[in-house]
Amino acid sequence: MTKRERLKKHVLYWITTAEYDWGTAQSLWRARRYDGCLFFCHLVCEKTLKAAVVKAVQEDAPRTHDLIRLCSDAGISLSDEQEKILAEINHFNIATRYPVDLAAFHQLASKDHSEIYYKFTGRFLKWVTENHL
Repeated sequence: MTKRERLKKHVLYWITTAEYDWGTAQSLWRARRYDGCLFFCHLVCEKTLKAAVVKAVQEDAPRTHDLIRLCSDAGISLSDEQEKILAEINHFNIATRYPVDLAAFHQLASKDHSEIYYKFTGRFLKWVTENHL
């Protein structure tokens, strides 16, 4: 398999798993499991951006969870609003994994608070897929 073919498979892997995780996020949203939904929103954004990075630089995606860095690596210009929301979504990756942050995170994961990020994630997945893949 050539490098080009391997990288094409990587792009497909990242976007396919991002779309699968989006389905999980939607299921968690419907089940009112907002904390889990937000964690999966981070995964969706991360995997979508990793697909964009691989496509843009023709190298494997870096081992990072930092959404802002991934945008930079992929050459994606963000609006101020997109950057602000992605910076906030970055915290969902850590907050759901460590007990110190978990209690505070559960309090923040109300429907009203979570809805902003849930809706953004769906739009972001579509925008990156249509414009950068």
